[in-house]
Amino acid sequence: MFKVLLKTSFRNIFRNRTNSAINVLSLTIGIACSITVFSVITYQYTFDHNQPKADRIYRVNYHVQDERGIARYAQTPEPLHHALRDDYPQVENVGRTLGPVASTLYIEDDKFRQEGVLYANPEFLKLFQFDWLLGNAETALDDPKAVILTESTAAKLFGNNDPIGQIIDFEHRDKGIVSGVIKDRRRNTNLPFHMLVNSEMLNQIQRYFVADNWGSNSIGITWVLLPDAVDPANLEKQFDQVVTKYLDERYHETTSFNLLPLKELHTDDRYGNAMNYTIPAETIYGLIIIGAIILIACCINFVNLSTAMAMKRAKEVGVKKILGSSRKHLMFQFFIELGLITTIGGFIALWLAEIGLNQINAHLSLVSLDFALETNAFIFALLIVILITIIAGLYPVIKLIRFKPAETLRGTSSKLQSSKSLVPNILLGVQFVFSQILVIILLVFNGQFSYIKNKDLGFETKNIMTFDHFFESTPENINRVKQELLSDPNVEMISFGTGGPNAIFSWGTTVVDPKDPEKKEINSDYKHVDIDYKDLFKLDIIAGSWFTPSNYLSDTLQKVIVNEKLVQELGLSSNEDALNYPITVNERPGRIIGVVENFHSAGLKSLIRPAVIEGDFEGYQQGFIKYKPGSYAKVAEHFETLSTSINPEYVPSYAGYEEELSKDYILDEVIFRFINFMTAIALIIGCLGLYSLISFIAQQRTKEIGIRKVIGANVSGLMILLSRKFLWVILIAFLVAAPVGYMGSKIWLEGFQYSIGIGPVIFVLALVITLTISSLSVSYRAFKAASTNPIKSLRYE
Repeated sequence: MFKVLLKTSFRNIFRNRTNSAINVLSLTIGIACSITVFSVITYQYTFDHNQPKADRIYRVNYHVQDERGIARYAQTPEPLHHALRDDYPQVENVGRTLGPVASTLYIEDDKFRQEGVLYANPEFLKLFQFDWLLGNAETALDDPKAVILTESTAAKLFGNNDPIGQIIDFEHRDKGIVSGVIKDRRRNTNLPFHMLVNSEMLNQIQRYFVADNWGSNSIGITWVLLPDAVDPANLEKQFDQVVTKYLDERYHETTSFNLLPLKELHTDDRYGNAMNYTIPAETIYGLIIIGAIILIACCINFVNLSTAMAMKRAKEVGVKKILGSSRKHLMFQFFIELGLITTIGGFIALWLAEIGLNQINAHLSLVSLDFALETNAFIFALLIVILITIIAGLYPVIKLIRFKPAETLRGTSSKLQSSKSLVPNILLGVQFVFSQILVIILLVFNGQFSYIKNKDLGFETKNIMTFDHFFESTPENINRVKQELLSDPNVEMISFGTGGPNAIFSWGTTVVDPKDPEKKEINSDYKHVDIDYKDLFKLDIIAGSWFTPSNYLSDTLQKVIVNEKLVQELGLSSNEDALNYPITVNERPGRIIGVVENFHSAGLKSLIRPAVIEGDFEGYQQGFIKYKPGSYAKVAEHFETLSTSINPEYVPSYAGYEEELSKDYILDEVIFRFINFMTAIALIIGCLGLYSLISFIAQQRTKEIGIRKVIGANVSGLMILLSRKFLWVILIAFLVAAPVGYMGSKIWLEGFQYSIGIGPVIFVLALVITLTISSLSVSYRAFKAASTNPIKSLRYE
């Protein structure tokens, strides 16, 4: 019996191949998108979940509170891990990591630019576990010169040779010895590294990253492993003792430490991207909603198309019932057909999802993703196929088997009149509610990104190349490098500093007004720059003057330039009042000589922050080349030649400054592209459903159309007759979608301190886009039906 039913099902699917193909296509698209979203969400929610002790590992965070709110830092002062180990015996272990950073490595005559070098203390390996290929997991970091490589890094540096015991020279400042090799780790980790080095070596390699005092956070992160019996909330309360014991009394009310579970680090973006990118939990919820929208749209389409196909086969059901077929037999028959369609769509969807995930990985390499189909994705796909078959197929099957044989043979049950099609109309309306919500959100996203790209940040960003510092910062060296770089006619200006006005890795400091009796600290951006910095970035001086050779350096009183925001924080009435005003910067006395116009030192998600600029030769990390438009490649070639001639050990590292700034919005760009794609998918699925439904209605009303044409109806009138119901459904759906889309967009824009407004133009445009695309889908099939020869129509059946 089953073999006969299966054979009959294939025959019916082939007989109705147009509708079946549309059904399979919409199902394939919907299921593929759902599988992709599921894989992405699973990836994001499983950061470090494979760590055996993940439930007991916490990161210690650092909070500083003032009248502006709480400043949160994932980085903590270097002495903290010693204090936790000495003063809190209830803590099972304390780990310390610094980085990851990039380093130049030398192995005999070869040199490498190595990203992802993470420095850690030996206790780190007692918290985190890895898959070891070579070396002893218990002692691999005990040697102060120990280096642990990932499998791919070992192959890169040593090829097929045994890496154990090999010497690696770091920056010509210290030499490490390879003591272990671990398997490459999946990228969904809060600890991305390619090389693990004993933290003792960092004192020799990059000393300024290891500030062993309570006043600097540097790049260090503290990890603790707690026994099951220790309550992290109670331990947090005891951290006040750290502030009391090791910091000044005045910090007691403003400074605190808290614990954040390892499994929650990735979805908590309050602390920035400490080691790997973070994604807010709200964003993941948004992805879930979008995936659900596509899946629901797919199910709605499946219900409507299956109902239309069922109505078309009403007479077949009537005949089968008269011949003795039971309801159970008919249900089984139609569920087999629906199951075949969903299964075919599911298999194709898995293949498309694999292609889609690979494309995402390739196009979003800056985020270092490695999405892939795994076992749980296949199980999810199977469940989706089963649920769609049962839930989405239930309505059309029940409707079909309830047909009365007498009515079906008279043809009265096969009319899909508007009065009897409430469910399909409601489902179609819901489908277009979702589609229009996505269109509204997409238009808002597009407007915000256009705003980001075009907003004046308060400094120049175009035609600027950044490069890593490659020489010792002395006045003689700086002047020499500038002159030699300027020998290229395409180079207009050179400058050096700790980073650009908006830097991914910005420096911070505290500013204190000596006249303030409470000595309140103002957390500020801290920039070390040279004299040409203002002209290269076109910063506007609105009071006082910029640095000159005579005031650039001072052994006694540091001359500084501040922005308007810092002037306000100091409580001064005007920018002119700030001139010659004494302040303490980083515990050093200084005097303000100029005020620059406010500029965005962070992304548009953050308010403009106070900033203090010093003129000296300390801490230069980046250089900047202002070049003539269209000459980037030539300038890059000139820079490579010059930098390696000055420093043969240097591995050239450079990029466009606009490219560096865009890293602030990588995740938002990812989300924007995703919503863009999903909106197109939702509209395609909706239009496929519209096309199929109007095709069925045109087929049901073939004789009516023929008669209307004979008595004088024109093609345009018949097209309106066939399609007006669907246009009304879309208009009603828009009234529901508009407020929901507004709220969703508003919630997303709240993540930006500077954003566009949501005006009526966006909603009008969303409606026009939806109506235009839908009308094209409907009009083609309506025109085809309305222009059919009436003689053929009246001969129908």
